[in-house]
Amino acid sequence: MISKIKDLMDISQKLDEINTKVTEHSETVDRHSSALKGYKDSVETIRQEMLGVNKELGGFTIRASSLLEEMEGTNESMKKELYELKLVKTDMRNKLVDELTEIFREELRKQTRQLERDVQSYNKLKEELSRITIQLGNLESEMGKFRAIAQQLKATDFELAKYAREVCKADGEKLKLMKDLDNLQRLLSKERRQRSNIRP
Repeated sequence: MISKIKDLMDISQKLDEINTKVTEHSETVDRHSSALKGYKDSVETIRQEMLGVNKELGGFTIRASSLLEEMEGTNESMKKELYELKLVKTDMRNKLVDELTEIFREELRKQTRQLERDVQSYNKLKEELSRITIQLGNLESEMGKFRAIAQQLKATDFELAKYAREVCKADGEKLKLMKDLDNLQRLLSKERRQRSNIRP
């Protein structure tokens, strides 16, 4: 009898445990049901949003196609303009090369003519310098003769004074010729510098 009572008590305890677990499972199921309902609502919201996005994408696709057509037209127009620009650029480059070539040739002709004139002037100055150098040599020789004669005629005042005047005159001519020589040398140096500056 006591054993049966004990068994009944164990059974009652187990039933209580089972009821407790059933209650817990019911609460869990209720929570899951609420969560599932929320998920369903979220899914419906997402579905509606997707429909809106698809609709907007359709509009974007139409606009993108229109823009693509416009871009293709613009691309063709740009290709045509670029081709025309290349033609203009080539023509301008050829004209510029021709103009620069003609300018260079004209400048070269001008510099050549100037160089020829400078060479002629230089040769003339060189000849003049040689002539004056010869004259100076002759004058030195004559002055030597005058000095020798003056030394020989020291006893005669009149002759000495005469020759002294001639020597002074010769010295004056020598100074003049030396001055002319100096001027010619400066001109010759100037011509040489100008030729050096002009030479390419």
